[in-house]
Amino acid sequence: MTKSQRIQYAKNLTKKINLKAEFREFAESGKTSRQACKVWGVNLQHIVKTLILYSKKDDVYACVVLLGSDKLNINKIRKFLKLRKLNLAPQEKVEALTSFKPGGVSPVASLLCKNRFIDRKVIKKAVVYGAGGDECVYMKFSPKKLVKKINGFYVKNISLNHSG
Repeated sequence: MTKSQRIQYAKNLTKKINLKAEFREFAESGKTSRQACKVWGVNLQHIVKTLILYSKKDDVYACVVLLGSDKLNINKIRKFLKLRKLNLAPQEKVEALTSFKPGGVSPVASLLCKNRFIDRKVIKKAVVYGAGGDECVYMKFSPKKLVKKINGFYVKNISLNHSG
């Protein structure tokens, strides 16, 4: 897919679940959360990242949405899903599942995953900014509404910054 096709696909997924979202494109990359903070002019505490995890042995995917400032506690997800091994999905697996490239994976890509997780700290935010199908596009949305629109999210403490 081209960049414009990926962005349109993110918009189409957003429309499919009837989620209100604002998309905005920038000239510079916001591939990492810190870069996005600078380019988008948004506080790091309001940026979310969407990660795709994969267990090769079990052929299981998981989609995770957490604050850009946080690190994922992948072992919590692995244990919850009762998997022996779980890693960040390689680029080709991310693209095969979502059609997005790492750094541009939209939170609405969780619609494409059976196993969906969102960190409790994200749910506490009224509005957050995540990738909109490309690392140069943000998607501004309500995480509470995302969870309401896509059934089956596990709302858990999944960052290393959480205890328990």
